[in-house]
Amino acid sequence: FSSKKIACFVTLGGDKPEKPLESMKEALQPHTPLATLGITDDLKNREESEHQIMEWCQEIQKQTG
Repeated sequence: FSSKKIACFVTLGGDKPEKPLESMKEALQPHTPLATLGITDDLKNREESEHQIMEWCQEIQKQTG
């Protein structure tokens, strides 16, 4: 991963996407993801999920410019 840019995301049917995201960050040490995204109930909240994904992608684009 030394020369790679990494972005992480999780989708969950429940809540607390922070736990798996933290596990990913720990596993990737010493590298830090450009952006992370955790979405809960993505199928129930499709419109909100799409909005969050678009913002996440824009954040990545800004950092990789």
